Amino acid sequence: MSHPKPRHLGRAAIQGDEEAWGWLRDDPPQPLHSPRAAFGDHSHWDALGSGATAIIAGQQPGLYTGPLYGLYKAAAAIVRARELRKRGKAAVAVFWLASEDHDLDEANRLYLPADDWRTHRLHRLSTVARGRSLDRIPIDAKDVRNLEEWTCASNSGPLIPEFHPRVGETIASWTRRLYALIFDPTELLIVEPRDFAERLVDHREQVIANRSVLQDILVSRAGALEEAGYDLQLGRPDARWSLLFEEDAQGRRQRLLGTEKDWAESLARHPERISSSVWTRPLAQQWLFPRSEQICGPGELAYMAQLIPAFRVLNLTPPVLRPRPNLWVIDEQDREDLERLGLEMGDVLQSGGSKLEPGEVLPESWAEMLEQIASMEERLRPAGKDLVWAERDLAAMRRQWRKSVASFEKTLRSRARKEKRDELVRRHRLREKLYPRNRPQERIWSPACLAPQDPRSLGRRLLERLATLESRAGTWFWKRYDER
Repeated sequence: MSHPKPRHLGRAAIQGDEEAWGWLRDDPPQPLHSPRAAFGDHSHWDALGSGATAIIAGQQPGLYTGPLYGLYKAAAAIVRARELRKRGKAAVAVFWLASEDHDLDEANRLYLPADDWRTHRLHRLSTVARGRSLDRIPIDAKDVRNLEEWTCASNSGPLIPEFHPRVGETIASWTRRLYALIFDPTELLIVEPRDFAERLVDHREQVIANRSVLQDILVSRAGALEEAGYDLQLGRPDARWSLLFEEDAQGRRQRLLGTEKDWAESLARHPERISSSVWTRPLAQQWLFPRSEQICGPGELAYMAQLIPAFRVLNLTPPVLRPRPNLWVIDEQDREDLERLGLEMGDVLQSGGSKLEPGEVLPESWAEMLEQIASMEERLRPAGKDLVWAERDLAAMRRQWRKSVASFEKTLRSRARKEKRDELVRRHRLREKLYPRNRPQERIWSPACLAPQDPRSLGRRLLERLATLESRAGTWFWKRYDER
């Protein structure tokens, strides 16, 4: 027997009414494009239906799951759920795969390291299905072959066959499968928005009915944050502002525009085509999981700060927000490089990588010598004004002097680079591994850069590291090709 869909789920949760979330236990949502076995352990729904706290982490799909920080958020949710269960509190780690997202440019990026980690090359799939949700974009045989070739040619090394996409898989279903490979399904419940299409109809009716109120209160909130000196992550609601999206007949995702009546008619005709925007996704999550904590990155924390008043409009309690961890993957080579350079990893990370810059290659004594030569040239210039008859000759002398000084400096720098070659190579290698393309490693690297031979071992070792992390930032040792 299934419970009716509650119209005021958030209010019921505040009052402690189990009827509000009991449907999660008795009638869990059926996925639209995944077998039940891949959708999660039924015990998760039993726990959530009995009022367990949902520890929610989320990320959009990407090539080989996308940037590493998506894995870090999922692992942080599992670790947090374990902590609560140890205290005797029921908790379930939930990963919200934002597969309705249509930002193909962001998802269709794969950076792989070249030889000796000297650079990271950008690869993209050949698909041109722009405007469609990531769970509507299949991967063809050509792209599968390209991905296999790119990873084999990179410094990361070959990947096991299970890690590559299958022909016909969408970017979203591939990402979902990899998360299920990396993390134990008994510890992580992976969900997608379309799994709840019917359950979210009542919530979206409330959003439509309160559209004007939501817009007014979010505009007011944006003004208050700007006045306090904060930058807005989501900007201000404008004339094209929309709380919901709708798929057209070609599967392209477009803003739901028009009047509230138009919105309600679209929702009634095709509820499966309606999806949340970034403004309403957190509201939908809280409607479905009224007792929750959210693992957030910096951007998510910023836009949640804008959305807090919107929860109250819909009688929802905002989730508890917890910042995600920041990790940098290192190996034996990195440890050796740091030791040879006399650097501490903590100092490097605290400086944002600036301590890895090569700086001046000339020894201090040589630099002083060049300054003295330059000052001699300055002292020659007044002589040309006093000795008019020799001005032409002095001008020629100055040109020759500058040429000689430039040649001398070039020779000195070349010699210095040879003497400091080992140091420069180590600095460059560390810089490119920790801050590839001048960005934090977790935003560029994907699991493909780690070339895991056992995906479940990758997840297990990540969870072990997070469990011992003393602060929100740290390193994660990874020895490639040896995951014992």
